[in-house]
Amino acid sequence: MHFSIPDTSEVEDETGRFTTYNIYTNGAFHCSVRYSQLHEFSEKVKQEFGTDGLTPFPSKKLKFLKLTPAEMEGRREMLEKFIQSVSQVPHIAKSNLFTGFFLSAQQEAAQQEAEAVTIDIYLPNGNKQSVDIMSTDQTEDVLETFCSKIKLPDEFVYYFGLFLMKTHEDGSEELVRKVQDFESPYISLRDLPQEQYCIVLRKWYWDPVYDEDLMGSSIALNLLFVQAVHDVEAGWIQTSKQEQRQLSGLKTKKSRKEYIQLVRTFKHYNYIQILPCLADFPIEGVKASVSLGPSELCLEVATKTGDIKEFNFLVTRMRCWKVVSCGDRLELSFDYLFNKDKLKWVKIKGSQAIFISVCLQGLVDELIMKRDNKSFKQPGDRQRTRRSLEFRKRTVLSTASFTPPVEITEDTTSSAAAVSEEQVVVDGKTHSEHDNGSQREKPFAETSDSKVHDDNSSDVSAVAATISIPNEESTVMHSERSSLSQLNNDEKLTSKGKKFSTKVSGKFTKSKSPTTPSHTNIELDKMNESKVFADIGDEDL
Repeated sequence: MHFSIPDTSEVEDETGRFTTYNIYTNGAFHCSVRYSQLHEFSEKVKQEFGTDGLTPFPSKKLKFLKLTPAEMEGRREMLEKFIQSVSQVPHIAKSNLFTGFFLSAQQEAAQQEAEAVTIDIYLPNGNKQSVDIMSTDQTEDVLETFCSKIKLPDEFVYYFGLFLMKTHEDGSEELVRKVQDFESPYISLRDLPQEQYCIVLRKWYWDPVYDEDLMGSSIALNLLFVQAVHDVEAGWIQTSKQEQRQLSGLKTKKSRKEYIQLVRTFKHYNYIQILPCLADFPIEGVKASVSLGPSELCLEVATKTGDIKEFNFLVTRMRCWKVVSCGDRLELSFDYLFNKDKLKWVKIKGSQAIFISVCLQGLVDELIMKRDNKSFKQPGDRQRTRRSLEFRKRTVLSTASFTPPVEITEDTTSSAAAVSEEQVVVDGKTHSEHDNGSQREKPFAETSDSKVHDDNSSDVSAVAATISIPNEESTVMHSERSSLSQLNNDEKLTSKGKKFSTKVSGKFTKSKSPTTPSHTNIELDKMNESKVFADIGDEDL
């Protein structure tokens, strides 16, 4: 989750005028809260969880002393860092205290009283089911209500998630983001253009081996089938004309299980497709198609001859990643282990940088679940969230932004560079030598006095949030240490007979699945590293 407080608002209610801090999650406006509400939340966090790993909460000031603009800005920065630090402690972020606070805050900011409403939940094929809910129900409540209505067995409910989907004028579809547990889908969707946006149900797991769990249920099997058909027809799963004819025949016969078993062998099955981006790999400023699938992030770029080259980056080789704001663009960069001794940053610029980060975290979470031999949670496993704020009616008078303009000195909108034909190999793929809506959206706020974690550290510590300005062109919004940070370096991940290496050096291998396409993997200690890996300059760090 990516939290920021880029601006404040002057608000009025029955008690008078006051300042509220506008909180954005994953790039979208979520809520607006008072300092006193955040202070009460911080005290509850301290009482229940302690203060280890948390940024200090800004101190109070005497009521009769008005904050100066500089003091207001300092308080905003400290509140932002505090919220970010809280959200990065897993047991706090998953707690009822955290969920209840942000759910209540969204309700108050949206001025939405609890009432019986109907919300449409779509399947990938465009079919929908209308579900009766309360307007303030959180995401998990809506998901469980929908799955109960379609009679999906409880043990399979959390194999799926709710996503915000946007349909563009040309008919193309975009997965905007996953709807978070601490928000109300009804409120999040309420102010968006209904002809463009909808809530859609999709799988929320990466390893296709979990399909086998679902195939024993006719309802779950049908959900798998309609998503697979949609992804093939949308071009998200790559198929040849002959393969399309095979699938069409199975679809006509309504052979759902056979259809899924066949489509699982095709490229990019169970991948999430991202809008086209600009990348600095294999060369600077190249246009790339980005997708995320089982254990990896995939970049596809065009060569000078028009051929498509694919580069696969395993999540187990990513030591950390971060999202930064570059003017009106977002940039995700990850520190990747190209060989035993060399970690280099790979940068991706695009409007869905935050969604890529959320997907990477989902991949890590699934690998951790496999390691611990855990299963998906069920509706009966969770406690119902209690609201933690008293609902107040308010009127927004004005909004003050503290985000200074950031200029980009390099034109990144020019035509994409083509990939050189001098190729190298990474993860078994050929690579080129590296040449050196009405829903509010805001860039993340800038600060200049805090520091990014030490990227030269060799450990794989817990996820950390950071804010800083590394240079005049970009602002670090959020940073996460991945590389399966909660995993032991020498441990093997095992799930349903599949093993994954989690070492940060040495051999990296992945067992082939009989039902999914395999990629050639390389044992790093057998390679001539100086010749095989792209030489990325230190300036890219």
